[in-house]
Amino acid sequence: MLWPALVTFVHVLGGGVWIGAVGFNVFVLHPRAKKFFAEPGRFEDFVLAVVNGMRWWVIAGIVALGGAGLELLRVRALELDAVLLAKIALLALNIALFWVLSWRMWPARAVAAAPELESLRRRFSRVGTTMVLCNVANVALGVWHHVAR
Repeated sequence: MLWPALVTFVHVLGGGVWIGAVGFNVFVLHPRAKKFFAEPGRFEDFVLAVVNGMRWWVIAGIVALGGAGLELLRVRALELDAVLLAKIALLALNIALFWVLSWRMWPARAVAAAPELESLRRRFSRVGTTMVLCNVANVALGVWHHVAR
């Protein structure tokens, strides 16, 4: 009984950390830092310094989250029903959004000219908000699936 509990803990913790990290970044850090730094260049330097190196931690978290989800399927002998397929689709969408954000949008932002920055920041905010919503929906589906069983 300890192994299923540990796997569930890793899976739930992974989802919660992802929601918290992206939510904090989008809804707290960026808006407050933007107000703090009057000069746009200083704001960008700060944000890039904060997120530098985080990509690999997120990838590790995604692997742990997905791996724990797969292990829960095995341990609980779950069949892939519509709810679990929706959770997998939401995770895949979130991974795709993270990939675009991490490997396309951040490099573009790092070399953007000042007039381009506001548009890029709005795109970041939309992508981040979508990621949070996908994660919240995924957690809600997981809880519902567990309770409904």
